[in-house]
Amino acid sequence: MSRPWKFCLAGAVVALLGVALGFYWSLHYVPSFYRQALQADPQQQTQASEEMVAQALQLSNRLRYDPRWQAEFTQQQINGWLAVDLPENHPDLLPPEVKDPRVWITPQGVYLACRYQTKALDTVVHVLVDAYVTEDHQLALHLRHVKAGAVPLPMNEVVETIGQQASRWNLSLRWAQKDGTPVALVQLPPLKNNRRVVVDSIRLEEGKILLQGRTLGVQSAAGPEVHRVHRQ
Repeated sequence: MSRPWKFCLAGAVVALLGVALGFYWSLHYVPSFYRQALQADPQQQTQASEEMVAQALQLSNRLRYDPRWQAEFTQQQINGWLAVDLPENHPDLLPPEVKDPRVWITPQGVYLACRYQTKALDTVVHVLVDAYVTEDHQLALHLRHVKAGAVPLPMNEVVETIGQQASRWNLSLRWAQKDGTPVALVQLPPLKNNRRVVVDSIRLEEGKILLQGRTLGVQSAAGPEVHRVHRQ
């Protein structure tokens, strides 16, 4: 083999190795927010988990007995619940391949991340979700990007996986499009006695989510709600 061909072959091998190493690094990239969330103090996580459970119980009671309600959940509370209460009391809620889910809440959207582990793959999957309420009071979750490490994932596979998980949780879900990416539209199930929960607003702030809404069919302690009719 002539010397130029040897150089070309060596260069091709080096290039292929570089691509392989780059792809390996990309799959094993870990977002900084996820790394920091996993390093949280266990005692603080337990306290935050207890706060999350208490907040959720309070909201559950308000949904049943108050015609109007609001709630606030912090990033620390949610991550504490994901780290402590989820694996201890709800181990079957997520597929076995999904481990250590965490969130990072910003005004621009919610970052969700988890470790995805199989025999063939070990990576951190993370998604940026924008949450808002539609005009007909459906909960909208706009998937702006989904990645395994630093590698973008096909949206159709993500949509299929979310659909399967929604079926497991008995959630009514349909899909729409916004800016060329999918939006999951979730209809909240009715409560007992034909009462229906209506979410009026979702606001994302740094480190927390604020919810406001109504429960139709509930009377306040002061008496029934009065709906004013504007006559023309």
